[in-house]
Amino acid sequence: MRTSKVVSLSMPPEVAREFEDLARQQKRSKSELFRDMLYIWKKFSHERARQEHNHISAMVSRILAETEEEKRRGVSPTPEKLAAEWQSLMKDESVIRAQEKIKERGITEEMIIAGKYGDTR
Repeated sequence: MRTSKVVSLSMPPEVAREFEDLARQQKRSKSELFRDMLYIWKKFSHERARQEHNHISAMVSRILAETEEEKRRGVSPTPEKLAAEWQSLMKDESVIRAQEKIKERGITEEMIIAGKYGDTR
């Protein structure tokens, strides 16, 4: 039984030449090079998602800290301030991408609140 699958890809001739040249320079087969490139891309994507998550977490933590400080001082945030913070978050590209990924993975708000969404990588 075959342990690999033949895959056909289409690319412009110049890209194909670059790919073949790179495989030759690296002393790898095109299959090995492609597997390595895919592995690296997956690692890169995971790292980018982790950084986006950290960015969002930092923003939420900052907002929570500000809110706690305001409560401590006896100052309630105005609806206008809360709306402005919300609008700021909704314009942040990393928040938008995170929302899209969460939706794609079928994670609901209830699951997040309950902490029942597990590792979705």
